[in-house]
Amino acid sequence: RLHHALGDLYREAQMMDLSELAYQKALKHSSEWGKSFAFTALSYLAYDKGERLKCRRWLQESLEVEGNSHSQGWLALAQLEESDGRIDAARRIYDEALGEYEKSRSKKWSQSKPFRPSRSGDKWIFVYRSWARMEEHNGTFNTANAVYARATKTYRNHSVLFLGWAKLHAKHGRDDRARFLFKVACDKCGGRSAEPYRGFAEFEMSRGDHARAKSILYLGAQQLSEATEFSLKGDELARLYYTWALCEWHLENFDRTEKLFDQALRMTNVGEKGSDARSMILHSLARFFYEARADYILAQHSICLALKETVTPGRYPQMWALWAKISDAQGNGDLARSCRVQLAKDLDTIDAASSDMSSSSLPMMTAPAMRNMLRKAPWFYKLAGISEGESRWQDTISPPLGGEKEKDVIS
Repeated sequence: RLHHALGDLYREAQMMDLSELAYQKALKHSSEWGKSFAFTALSYLAYDKGERLKCRRWLQESLEVEGNSHSQGWLALAQLEESDGRIDAARRIYDEALGEYEKSRSKKWSQSKPFRPSRSGDKWIFVYRSWARMEEHNGTFNTANAVYARATKTYRNHSVLFLGWAKLHAKHGRDDRARFLFKVACDKCGGRSAEPYRGFAEFEMSRGDHARAKSILYLGAQQLSEATEFSLKGDELARLYYTWALCEWHLENFDRTEKLFDQALRMTNVGEKGSDARSMILHSLARFFYEARADYILAQHSICLALKETVTPGRYPQMWALWAKISDAQGNGDLARSCRVQLAKDLDTIDAASSDMSSSSLPMMTAPAMRNMLRKAPWFYKLAGISEGESRWQDTISPPLGGEKEKDVIS
């Protein structure tokens, strides 16, 4: 593991020869189980060096070490083919991989002793989810639906699969089936996740039924507050309260809206980890004070805090544009002009960065974001636009359009 970690460090520093040497040492000292991960790391390195055939060969090696039980290797191989536009090849790999897994799982269940996941933890659910995502974007409704049906037959109690399945039906206008699957996802999560409740509520809000969405969010918050045997991942409760705040805003319950925004802020992760969520909540709070309360002092205070917290370059223009409108409302023309000058600079910076991803003019990426980026497979960015969580959670719903859409704000 130490040699493997050293190889990762060299790879991040673009010291390819030293990285390969470290990975080879990791391979030499690994157990049979550990060799599959070393082979996968070597495949990433070969891809970075433009050696596609070698990359595929290393991935094949990773599969053969433990009798085709290395889920991460199968996932990497399928996504590599997908990133090259070879959808049929990727589909065959997913089908073969999951066929092997389901056969193995069935065999173990048939024995007297209960089935136990693999030594590294059962990661096969990610293979199902990746295949479903691919079918949603490159297949048809029927092919994606079939993958979700197959996945939930194997993982009967994983709410994340039922949630994805519900969103697929919602996307295709199958509202009754979507509602049923959202309810199943909420039941399956057992108070261990806020996402099914939030997804269900967002669905109802998108259909214009904010009263029903409010009931779902209230039930979710109640269920989660009573569950004490676990801690929620990341900013899940913050997201739930944020969505609830927007729902109350649509219902024009302004006092309740303000309290829920405050509760959402309290639920964010501390430090850098929660910066992006706090920035987004503060941005919406600024819009709330500006549009619903006409309290321009608090609106300006909130937008300043949002700018201080944000780590997402693409959100700067919306913030400067909103601050300019707040300044206009306050009669401060000089500040409004300064905000619009900064808005123009940020738009130019983002345009330049889109054609030169190495641009040093981009705002500094935080350490957690950088570490997360470096852990991704090298072909991840070809799929990034359609990866799981393809749209930021805060973009799935928006405040009431008492003011204007973000696109109109910038212009």
